[in-house]
Amino acid sequence: MKILLGAFLSLVIAGPVFGSSFDDHFEIKRDGGKAVAVMSKSLKRNAAHYFNLQSSSLMQEQGLMKQFTRAQLAAHISTSLRLFNGSLPHSIITKSVNNAYEMDLSLVESELIRSGFMDEFKKKLQKALDLFNPKVIAYLDDSSFYAKKMAIQQVALWALDQAVKRFKDIPKLKLVAYFVRQIINRVHFERVFYQNMMMSYLMSSPAKDFGLTDAEVNHIMSSIFESRIDIKNRSERKKVKDNWKSYGINKYFAMLRNANRRVSSLKILNTVGDRVAFSFSKVSNKKGNYIVNLMDSQRMFKPSPAVAMDVDKPQKVMMIRALLRIAEIGLTTLDIPSNLKNYGEKFIKSFYFNQIRTEGALVGALEKSGETELAKFAMAQSFLLP
Repeated sequence: MKILLGAFLSLVIAGPVFGSSFDDHFEIKRDGGKAVAVMSKSLKRNAAHYFNLQSSSLMQEQGLMKQFTRAQLAAHISTSLRLFNGSLPHSIITKSVNNAYEMDLSLVESELIRSGFMDEFKKKLQKALDLFNPKVIAYLDDSSFYAKKMAIQQVALWALDQAVKRFKDIPKLKLVAYFVRQIINRVHFERVFYQNMMMSYLMSSPAKDFGLTDAEVNHIMSSIFESRIDIKNRSERKKVKDNWKSYGINKYFAMLRNANRRVSSLKILNTVGDRVAFSFSKVSNKKGNYIVNLMDSQRMFKPSPAVAMDVDKPQKVMMIRALLRIAEIGLTTLDIPSNLKNYGEKFIKSFYFNQIRTEGALVGALEKSGETELAKFAMAQSFLLP
């Protein structure tokens, strides 16, 4: 899988901005000397960016996959994902990869362009991005800032509704729906990723090192956690409004306490090393050296902390996610009962969906400590899947 890995690395590292300091990634906007917002220097306000990234990655993934035989891919499923042959997850993922092997995504993309759907979707997403600037990752003086920004969700609903009306071929409809969801997911994923990166910087040094006051850092933290509250959760939104000065920092320390409890459990079978940001820890055992994610589990039915990085083989997590991406594409049109498809989707996402968002903190911490090569791998493996 080394050819596959190298191509993925070149694809995803070309997208995100890599740096070595807070100022490389973030800009603090001020009004009369007072911090009012934090902007990401990496995030885009251009719909074409999200479309091109999604389209090129899908096409490249399928092309690269064809460089391997079905037997090689099947062996990779068993060894990398550690699934028992004959188990339900193994069966669904194997069938999904085989299905992806037969798909021609270029035909679907051509029809999307020819039908005018792609152009309309892109224009509507651009309007939403103009209304809701995704580069804003914290807004200090508005406890309902993100609750007001629902334009992107409306675009997703429009696109899915139009797809149902325009595409009568069910497999194509499913692929279009997948394409829509992935683009919208990527917009949200990138914001959470860089928010976690920012937290790793802010919580590891005094506020004055960033030209901020302690109160401003607290407001930034509250804005970060406000952005993650469901719009329908009125009781939680009231808590934010009533406790804006302390809401975020309290959430952060609750998260930290949960991570600390997981460190204690790790000591049973591992030698626990240094903490990496608030949500990761270095560990070692007879099998090797790892960085584990203290916030997220490995996958469904496996509650132990997820391995965020195999330090001895830093490409390993990247390779697993490349395979999961291929399986996820193949699953969209796989002809199996809906309950099994839903199970397969949840199982595949359980490997990466929460993990990659948390890994923004890992990238920031590795950058700050000068572990540049590991930071590049962490960035690449996160941006492979939205």
